[in-house]
Amino acid sequence: MSMILSKNKAGDHMRCSALGGLCAVAVWLSCPAVQAEDSPSHEHVEHTESDGHDHDGEHHDEEHGHGGHDGGHHGHGGHGGVAHQHDHRFELGLAPGLAYLVEEEHFTAGLHLHLIAALGESRWGLGLGFERLLDEHSHNTAGVVLQYRLTNAWSMLVSPGLTFEDSEPSELEPSVHIESTYEFFFGDYHLGPSLEYAADAEDSHVTLGVHVAVGF
Repeated sequence: MSMILSKNKAGDHMRCSALGGLCAVAVWLSCPAVQAEDSPSHEHVEHTESDGHDHDGEHHDEEHGHGGHDGGHHGHGGHGGVAHQHDHRFELGLAPGLAYLVEEEHFTAGLHLHLIAALGESRWGLGLGFERLLDEHSHNTAGVVLQYRLTNAWSMLVSPGLTFEDSEPSELEPSVHIESTYEFFFGDYHLGPSLEYAADAEDSHVTLGVHVAVGF
């Protein structure tokens, strides 16, 4: 009888111990600290969301950056032709210089004048030119000037014309002038060196001068 009672008491003790352990586990699981450890924090969620927005913003900025580069390329594309430093239709220029007459083998002063009109937005210009050599014969040449701009500053001019002397103005000789000019721009004014070669039926000459012009 005593053995049976002892076994019953031992069983009750085990059941009480098990029940107490279950209660302890339940209390531990209901603890706020444990819940905080098991669940992701609110700050972490917000941080994750903010990171997502930051990445989206960076991606958006990158797209705009690429768009800016594209715009830059478009801007450069607008300079497919010659980008003029000046916005003028006409150019009035003169070029005093020192000319060397090849056949006569001597130097003399020379002066070249021209008036050129730009042909729309192209590289071409068309106008009239006049040159005078201050030698003993006083050579004069009048002609049509065709201009082509290789760059904004560097241009080539070809001028077929007629040459005559002061002493014999009725005796006209066909001639051609080829000139290369490099300009520096100061507002409406252009300044730079010029090199010219000219030939007619009797003589030819090379002129090194200073090109001075104004646009209007």
